[in-house]
Amino acid sequence: MLWLKRLWCNVALRNSLAMVVAVAGFAGTSPATSSVMAAAGPQQQPKVVSAQAAGARLQAEIKLLDPYVVTNADSTLALSPPAAVARRVDAGDMATLRNGLTTVNEKIKAGELATGPGHRVFDPKATEFNIQWNWTFKAYYWWGVQDWFSEYWTVKLEGLANMGAAASTLCGIIAAALGAEPIAIACGVAAAVLWFGAGWLQWADNGGGDVISQTWTFFPVGGVWISGQ
Repeated sequence: MLWLKRLWCNVALRNSLAMVVAVAGFAGTSPATSSVMAAAGPQQQPKVVSAQAAGARLQAEIKLLDPYVVTNADSTLALSPPAAVARRVDAGDMATLRNGLTTVNEKIKAGELATGPGHRVFDPKATEFNIQWNWTFKAYYWWGVQDWFSEYWTVKLEGLANMGAAASTLCGIIAAALGAEPIAIACGVAAAVLWFGAGWLQWADNGGGDVISQTWTFFPVGGVWISGQ
């Protein structure tokens, strides 16, 4: 009966950790950790809405700062907003975006990315760049990267996330039964992340596929949000 007690404790701890990680992501200064995922049932919808709100905040800040991005002589980018504008941006988000510029500038110097008119960022080795509804492609910006998935691939991603969550849950059950609590906790957190991801993908999808956006400062420090095409 000891293993059953350990299993029950692990399930309770796993659920608590999922809630803590998700709430921490929503309440933090950056929406990145809001990509941490919990179960996708109706009771989880408020968390998805909160994550969307955090992502919307960062999107609004990016739009506000965009006119103040300049291209240097060496094709690298710089962000120079006036103080009155900078004060309207969350301090954590500003740090995320500035750190991200360091990353994108390193890629520009290495020849991995290039800049064009209007501080557009693109992959010089790509053969095409499609921006059409319900397409699958990758787009680059000064603030980060967007992965566009058609409805077909969005459904595939949702299924993959759910299968991964189920496998992680099974891992946690087995680990708890064997007394390997650290592994059980890690598996539980992984399951929470994947389940929340599947729920967010489903919630954002309006029948035309999803767009996953992330800043150059990646998870768990930067920002991640999901929206529909």
